[in-house]
Amino acid sequence: MMSDMPIPLPAASFGELAVDLFFEARERAGIVHQLEVYAARWPSFTVNHTLAEAKAAADRTAQFYHFVKAMIPYEAEIRAMVAAMPVSPALSKEKAA
Repeated sequence: MMSDMPIPLPAASFGELAVDLFFEARERAGIVHQLEVYAARWPSFTVNHTLAEAKAAADRTAQFYHFVKAMIPYEAEIRAMVAAMPVSPALSKEKAA
């Protein structure tokens, strides 16, 4: 059951995750730019659809980057709260089995 599962935290700091997300967002923006050039030269439904998908993926990556970046000042508190969460009895039984 999903509610019984503990929340895993990454071993990397939020700052390290933000840097990785920044580079990922930059790479996706480059892909979008290349697709825009391609779509301008050879317009088609497939190119436009692929471009729309790439733009959406780039936007999601950028939003996630901004979210993680905003959480950096609160990283210690977040990690402490997650560590203090009680483990479900059902999960404890499952681990013991």
